[in-house]
Amino acid sequence: HLAHYLNKLSRPAEAIGRFYEAAARDPEHFAEVKLGAGTARATQGRLRDAHSDFSAALRLEPANRKLEQALGSMRQTLEAVEVATAGVTDAVDDVCGTPCREVVDRSGTRVCAVTWSEGCGELPPPAGFLPSSSLAELCQRSCAVYTWQRARGA
Repeated sequence: HLAHYLNKLSRPAEAIGRFYEAAARDPEHFAEVKLGAGTARATQGRLRDAHSDFSAALRLEPANRKLEQALGSMRQTLEAVEVATAGVTDAVDDVCGTPCREVVDRSGTRVCAVTWSEGCGELPPPAGFLPSSSLAELCQRSCAVYTWQRARGA
């Protein structure tokens, strides 16, 4: 599927759109669509949304034990991330004119490693930041999953 490929290319927002287009064409594969959309949402760092999509897939395929186990693990990670990042906010509203959440949604959490100078070129960084500041430093809430994973060596 093109949607899976888009997610592998770190284009999760496009992937989610393609998954739902596929569901509209063939509703019989809705469980697979929810799995794919959940994977893309996890790529965006939207673990609560991903958990919801995976839960929907499990309701459609209740015998899927592998998915059931993965859901339990994801729930633990989701709760740990939420506890660790409670009260964390993005330090800036946008990066080069694009809201933090939108940047991460479009490109996935890997974009959080990009520095201001890599992403915005010659534009001066916001006050209090350097050209070498990463998106994770600028967009702490939007990059919370990325930061949490890096702190654990994942």
